[in-house]
Amino acid sequence: MSHADGGRARSARRERIVAAASAGEAEISPARSGVTSRTASTRVGEPVCPKRLSFGRRSGTRSCAVQTSSRADPSEAVSKIAAHLQRVRPHVVISFSADGAYGHPDHIAISQLTTAAIVAAAAVHQVSKLYQIAWSERKWVPYQAAFRNLSKTVDGIVRKPSPWPDWMLTTVLDTSKVWPTVWRAINCHKTQMSIYKKLESLSADDHRSLWGTQEFYRAFSLVNGGRVQETDLFEGLR
Repeated sequence: MSHADGGRARSARRERIVAAASAGEAEISPARSGVTSRTASTRVGEPVCPKRLSFGRRSGTRSCAVQTSSRADPSEAVSKIAAHLQRVRPHVVISFSADGAYGHPDHIAISQLTTAAIVAAAAVHQVSKLYQIAWSERKWVPYQAAFRNLSKTVDGIVRKPSPWPDWMLTTVLDTSKVWPTVWRAINCHKTQMSIYKKLESLSADDHRSLWGTQEFYRAFSLVNGGRVQETDLFEGLR
């Protein structure tokens, strides 16, 4: 979630608010996921680490946690997320896409619950733009090179990444100057580092390819539209 303080014209200062799903697969199968109460507590605090990394002078970060997964009670989860939206009043919200990146059920749930929460919160606060993370083939190639065969078996069906075609990318941010900071922020995700450690084997060029741009699909916008690819999540708001 993010907003530009002071309205559209008065200020370009941006604040990021990270809503973290703190329990994840623990609600599906604690034994299989290895997500203990200590791990969940650690995950709640993980957004604090990237806050200390500098992405630019004109920005700040706050965090909050929502315990949710594919087996969370939808009404309760939507209500909690909507309450955060009404309190924070963001202009822009970013979430997973409908496919959950590679079919991860928790990612899919987060996408669905977040979208529903935006609707539920609208009576008090109307979000201006919703974005979904949309990785193209050029992102997945180095990622798959590290993980060899990233997949998720759900209900007996193997799910794999489905790269977004370039023509569907509505927004591409140039983060080439800060990609090392992005990588350090990812390393703050301590409960996932046993997985992300595989990325350490990638070359600097591969890391630059992964983190040097950020790709999104604009699910909706109340302030702009059209086929011209955006380079700023706040386009139409300033």
